[in-house]
Amino acid sequence: MRNSASTKIIASNIKRIYNNSVGTKLIWNETKRASNLAKHGLDFANAGMVLGSVHRLDVEIQRDDELRVLSFSYVLDVLAVLTVVHTARDKSARIISFRPGK
Repeated sequence: MRNSASTKIIASNIKRIYNNSVGTKLIWNETKRASNLAKHGLDFANAGMVLGSVHRLDVEIQRDDELRVLSFSYVLDVLAVLTVVHTARDKSARIISFRPGK
């Protein structure tokens, strides 16, 4: 996550999620998906590995006028912490980024 005046972490909104949200419809920009796959080797179509985790931790961030959620979880299938940036859009989760955690 870049640190800029337009990005603000809402620390009071850090929360652990115990709900399994794997049933949520995932949507994305196809060009961004291809770019993310080339850059990070992770396909937006697999973001449910993080979003459906019972061990997921969410941090809400404000980016310009958009409330986004940074979700991360240790994913046993890949033995790594993975991070998904997403936002709610028409009863779906719009995936913005999917990458290994740092």
